[in-house]
Amino acid sequence: MGRGVHLSQARKIRSGIKKAKSKITGAQLTGPFSIAFECNTGKVKQLDFLPVFQKYVKGENLKYITPSQFRKFKIKDDRIFWGKNEDVAFSIPSLLEKGKASHEILYII
Repeated sequence: MGRGVHLSQARKIRSGIKKAKSKITGAQLTGPFSIAFECNTGKVKQLDFLPVFQKYVKGENLKYITPSQFRKFKIKDDRIFWGKNEDVAFSIPSLLEKGKASHEILYII
């Protein structure tokens, strides 16, 4: 028999097992720039958007940093957005993820 490298059998991957993905089921304004998000898991997480807005929102979209405009947020498909044309939009799960240094920006027009 020859010498050589023998590869072990590949690990079996469990099929059909998926992690339950938490979905946003509700949101409530809790402060001038804070929103509490309720997940289908029953957890409620609060997020202060002022630092996020100050970092990413520029130009014409600065109008959404006023409390009267900020409260007009909408949620669709785990995204939160402001404006009729979704002028400012963020992915909620990436904003709520613990220990994440940067935020996923969907788009800011």
